[in-house]
Amino acid sequence: MKKTLNINLGGFAFIIDENAFELLHNYLEALKRKFKSETERDEILHDIEARIAEMLNAKLAGRKEVISIVEVQAVVDAMGKPEDIAGEDTEPVASAATAEQSTTYTTPPVYTAPVKKRLFRDADDAKVGGVIAGLCHYFGINDPAWMRIAAIILIFVTSGAIILLYLLLLIVVPKALTSAEKLQMKGEPVNINTIEKEIKDAATRTGESINGIVNDNSFFEKMWNLVVVVTLLFLKFIAGIIIFVALAALTLLLLALFGVTVVGNEILNSAPHLLVNNPGIITMAKIGAALFIGAPLIGIVYAALRGLLGKGRGRAPWLKWVLLAAWWVGVFMIGYVAVQTGMEFKTTGTKRQQVALMQPANGTLTVQLTDSAGVKLPITEDEDDKVNAGGIIIHGHDITDGNEPIIVDEPSLQLMPSVNDSFYVETIVNAQGRNKADAIKNTTYAPYGFSQTDSMVNLPGLVILDRNGKYRAQNVKVRIHIPEGKQISFGDNIDRWAATVKGDGSYDDTYFANTTWTVENGKVKCIRGENHFNAEKAEDRLERKADELEEKVQKLEEKLEDKGGKDKGDY
Repeated sequence: MKKTLNINLGGFAFIIDENAFELLHNYLEALKRKFKSETERDEILHDIEARIAEMLNAKLAGRKEVISIVEVQAVVDAMGKPEDIAGEDTEPVASAATAEQSTTYTTPPVYTAPVKKRLFRDADDAKVGGVIAGLCHYFGINDPAWMRIAAIILIFVTSGAIILLYLLLLIVVPKALTSAEKLQMKGEPVNINTIEKEIKDAATRTGESINGIVNDNSFFEKMWNLVVVVTLLFLKFIAGIIIFVALAALTLLLLALFGVTVVGNEILNSAPHLLVNNPGIITMAKIGAALFIGAPLIGIVYAALRGLLGKGRGRAPWLKWVLLAAWWVGVFMIGYVAVQTGMEFKTTGTKRQQVALMQPANGTLTVQLTDSAGVKLPITEDEDDKVNAGGIIIHGHDITDGNEPIIVDEPSLQLMPSVNDSFYVETIVNAQGRNKADAIKNTTYAPYGFSQTDSMVNLPGLVILDRNGKYRAQNVKVRIHIPEGKQISFGDNIDRWAATVKGDGSYDDTYFANTTWTVENGKVKCIRGENHFNAEKAEDRLERKADELEEKVQKLEEKLEDKGGKDKGDY
């Protein structure tokens, strides 16, 4: 039975068998001897170890398995052996065969896959955040100066929108910190040769940069450096604002969803109960909304924190998958709630009621709109459909207050001839439900009645929902049947409703206020008020249509004459 060891390599924990550990240990010791005279020795070895750990993780692919000598040998072959580096001689590293004498392994030939570029921000060639330099590496552009010039032009072309894109990339795209990441950014293979070269080149660039700063007294260079510093401070300030706003929004969302008193949360607490019968569905909707909105907010906070503190700190690769999964769970829960709620509006039911009015002695009725207490409504609605921090105000009533009525609609009005010599008011109440019986039952939760005092008819101006019921798109149509030769007048507030005349579209529905109507020869007509002047008389309509028909016949005759003349010309 083979012995196993727990090791920490490049910040990752591995379980490795004894023979594989011996090979890996010998390999790293050989590298230490190789680079013992290099001033960047520690940095080179650190990056090599990080790369080896990354390759071993990739081979395990997240499985908790013991690393064998085969995986270590494959990594050694891919990274290259110390004796292959030009320079002083180094003792050869023990191979897999010598490391495990009792067993013979056949290592498959190493396949060197094409180097895959990765998008990083290039801090070594950065003017602000290294975004443009990183994009140039990724797309194979040698000189980033042209892209920087194009970016400056695009600021004016896009009215500054390109700046938002730059800020987004600055937050999302990681900075190339290690030598392996810098090599991947450039599309170069990652092995001990390239890592050593990259670190030495970086040291050279750093020295040149320091010398340039010390020796360069250019005024423009100093101004540019000042602009860079101010820009970076501004970006960090923006990141701080984003974190604060996102955290505040997340906190308020969670408090409001789960019943803690927060300014404006009456909508979230009251509105669902107007639609949903099952409390479990409401709870699922709240959890789904919290995940759907909260997961992106947490992602924004995380991205802004990394941009503020630096990409090398607070890395949590698993977080994005957790947030993505939570977001999709929220989408599923909201979708399920939407389907279940939509089933409550599947079918429409209708309830009709016709009531005969007391016939006025003078033959004329007057109609006005009132509230539920019989008080005449104003001409205009100043407080309709408003939402404020104290509740939901609809038609001047706060539906979050248990003592206030819940207004769901305004009725519509239609005038039509009566079948006899009496006035009638017909109410048609529509509602929706899971089935026909449920829909008809829901009409009873929007009761509609009216009152009459002598010749005055008071029609409630609003449809009120019973608090024992749920909102199911209840609406009311009021039909007034007018007998032949009798008259009906409307008050000055009737234009709050949509009004029509059955079978006649010539009347303007916005001018029913202060008008008088009657029925002549079985047709409703306006005899006093604005609509009287807007309506077209029957004989005028007939005359106009006759003129239009005559004009069409004349044009047709002219076309036939023209065609006959052309036919004769052919002969």
